[in-house]
Amino acid sequence: MRSALLAIGLVLIGASTAAFSSDELVIVGVGTLSCGKYVSLSPDKTYADMFISWSQGYLSARNDSEQSRNRPMRALPDGETIKIYLDKYCRDHPLSYPFLGVNQMFGELPFVTK
Repeated sequence: MRSALLAIGLVLIGASTAAFSSDELVIVGVGTLSCGKYVSLSPDKTYADMFISWSQGYLSARNDSEQSRNRPMRALPDGETIKIYLDKYCRDHPLSYPFLGVNQMFGELPFVTK
C-alpha cells in the first residue's frame, strides 16, 4: 500500500512541478518547488533522493557551462552534502526555492585544482 501511495505521490509531484523562467534561463523539475514543499517532503528518503538527483544534474550542467566559457570547474559535493545544504537553506529561506539554494551552493564550491 505504501508503495502505491508513494508512486501516486511521485506522479502528482511531477505533474505539479513548476518551471522557473526569466530572460536568461529556464529551470524545470523538483528544484523549482517551494522551499516549504522541500522541507515537508525531504524527510522521506524517496523525495530527498529526487531533490538530490535533480541538484546533481543542475550542478553538473552549471559546471559544464562554466567549462565551455573557459572558466574553472567546481568540485561537486556528494549527495549527503547537498541534502544538508538544502535542508539549511530552505529552513533559513522558507519563501525561496531549492534551485536558488543549489545555485548559491555552486558559488561556494571550491575550484577543481589540476
